[in-house]
Order: sequence, then structure tokens, then C-alpha cells
Amino acid sequence: MKFVALLSGGKDSVYSTLLSVRHGHELVCCAHLSPSPTADLEGESYMYQTAGSDAVRVQVEGCMGLPFHTAEIRGGSVDTSLVYDGSSGAAAAGGAEGGHDEVEDLHGLLSDVLGRHPEVEAVSSGAILSTYQRTRIEDVCARLGLTSLSYMWRMSDQRRVLDSVLDDGGIDAVLVRTACPPGLTPRRHLGSR
Repeated sequence: MKFVALLSGGKDSVYSTLLSVRHGHELVCCAHLSPSPTADLEGESYMYQTAGSDAVRVQVEGCMGLPFHTAEIRGGSVDTSLVYDGSSGAAAAGGAEGGHDEVEDLHGLLSDVLGRHPEVEAVSSGAILSTYQRTRIEDVCARLGLTSLSYMWRMSDQRRVLDSVLDDGGIDAVLVRTACPPGLTPRRHLGSR
């Protein structure tokens, strides 16, 4: 199947893209939801990783040489229930809290991708353990007639995931952000491979 890769800027989404290609799927383009310029880059949404967002365009256009589609995260975590049903209209209309759900930003981005690349049939993501993320991606895919590719689902051992990425040979991993004090120190570790 021809697919679009959802990239966050982290290792999981990039490795999931590589696994999708290795399973015989054809990568057509990449997509990314970025935080608004006024958003707290240290704060994570329920749905999206925002740290490293500024590096995604370079990953895609500079390293992969593929079309890149991006949109801004405008919504918030309106519907935080485990099971998400965007087809009900409540999340898009704002639910009880007002505003629209951030999942609908993904729907809008993928709708735009389909308009530009109608051959796309599937979406890859780096969701590993978050049922919250996986079910929302699957909901958006179902509404758009797409298949969700999640080859890393339930790869719970983060050390194994990291070892797989580093030992794979298909990825040149570069550390672009640290977020685990007192572990890695930015001056010493950023930019290291």
C-alpha cells in the first residue's frame, strides 16, 4: 500500500516508517502536526509529541527528499475518553468544554494529504503503548478510508526499541533534544550520533 508517514520528530515515528517500508509498503509523503508558535514546547499534548517539531521538515525534505505536509495543532484535548468517536461530531463541534479536539487537526491534515496524493491508502505512526493515541489514529483513518500501519505497537521495552534503531543500519540517528535531567546534558550530548 502507498502510505503517508506521520512524523513527530522522534525515533519511534521514523523507525515505524522504516518498518512500514520493509513490510512492502511504499512511502509517498510525510505529514506533521506542529505546535502553534505560542505553545509551550516543553508541554505535551495528550495526542502529539511537540518537542523536536522544528527538526521534522529537515528530516523529510533534507534527508528523505519527500513531499512534506504540515498543519498547526489548534485544538486541545477535549474528548479524553479511552474510546474516541470523531464521527459523532461532538469532538469537532467542541464537546462540553468548547473548542475542537486536537484529533480533528489530524483529520484535517490527512484530508489535505489525500487531496494532494489521492493514491495514499495508509498511515504509519510511531504509537507504541498508548491506546489513547492508537484508537484516535484508527478513528481518523476509518473516517478517511485509510489503513493504520502501526508495526511498533506493543514494543514495550524502550531499550529494545532504541537498540533496534541504533543497530538497524537504515537510520542515522542524531540526538537533537534531551528531556531527562539529570541524565543527558545538552552541551555534551546534543548532536551526537
